[in-house]
Amino acid sequence: MSRSIMPRRVFLRRSMGAAGGLLVTAIASACGAKVSAKAATTPTSGAAALPTTTAKPASPSSASAPSPTTKASTASSAAPASAAPVTASGAPFDATKEVAVAFKYVAAASVGRMPNPYVAVWIENAAGAAVRSISLNYQAGRGDRYLPDLTRWFRTAKATAAVETISSATRVPGAYKIVWDGMDDKHAPVPQGDYFVCVEAARERGPYELVREQVTIGNAPFMKSLVAKGELQDVTVELRARS
Repeated sequence: MSRSIMPRRVFLRRSMGAAGGLLVTAIASACGAKVSAKAATTPTSGAAALPTTTAKPASPSSASAPSPTTKASTASSAAPASAAPVTASGAPFDATKEVAVAFKYVAAASVGRMPNPYVAVWIENAAGAAVRSISLNYQAGRGDRYLPDLTRWFRTAKATAAVETISSATRVPGAYKIVWDGMDDKHAPVPQGDYFVCVEAARERGPYELVREQVTIGNAPFMKSLVAKGELQDVTVELRARS
């Protein structure tokens, strides 16, 4: 009898153990699924406090790509300064002043009668364009026949010069002084700045001379001696109070 009971007990024990194990496994699986579903639908307190982060492309840094403003500033500071002369400061010529151009014409020795020289005095701006013809000495009765001998004046200034108002007869050698009032050929005041003072002389069967030097005309009076050329001597330019 014990032999028949013992196997049955063992069988029952084993069956109950297996069933219990299956039951425990089923309950655990069900609980795990419930917990997983809850975790998937309900965020934890830590996850709720942090916003969702979306990946964005990194923007270039200022070190790798300078801003347009920085690039423009660098380009402007690196640009070479202009070498062109300053032609005007913006202020008009001081009406209380005048420019006096003085020179001496000394004729070299010659055989026979010596014709009087043609002489032109005028002002050019820093670019070399004529601003004002101040004086012209030539023999008007002979027309313009010898005016081209004043090569620079004829090329740069004759077209704008009021020849009929500035010209006079030729003069014998000697010392002369011409005054400029700071007006251009249209009788408008010129701006202060850099100008060329030009004195040109030519005579028949004689030499040709051109004195042309730059001066800066502002408010401060000055006197400057220009380089003498042949028969043109003691050439000076003076900014002075108007006489």
